[in-house]
Amino acid sequence: GALKEIKLTKSIMKKHIIVDAFNTVKKVIISEGIEIIKEKTFENNEFEEVILPKSLKIIENNAFSWCPSLKKVVIPEGVVKIEEFAFAWCESLKEVTLPKSLKIIEKDVFYECPSLKKVVIPQGVHVIE
Repeated sequence: GALKEIKLTKSIMKKHIIVDAFNTVKKVIISEGIEIIKEKTFENNEFEEVILPKSLKIIENNAFSWCPSLKKVVIPEGVVKIEEFAFAWCESLKEVTLPKSLKIIEKDVFYECPSLKKVVIPQGVHVIE
């Protein structure tokens, strides 16, 4: 059958790959040790769920933009910055959990996410662009 789940390790992620054509994969697991998800890494994919590592610090611009099937994101404690358009155009995104460690939310992080009804901004956020 088709591949349903993929785990991306630190050695794969540090090469700044752009992951494309995950049309059958439903779940992406990013391994511990990854601190930055580079810009456009997962742009334009069909997976429904992503598991982010506790080691993550920064989600760069457009990292998960145009992922129309993505439904839920739990951003782990330790993330301090989410860059612009990181989750833009994720039309099925309904639920987002932001960590208390978050300090900076750049502009339009959740732009054109019509299914997203509520996002709770943690008290520690200094900058919302």
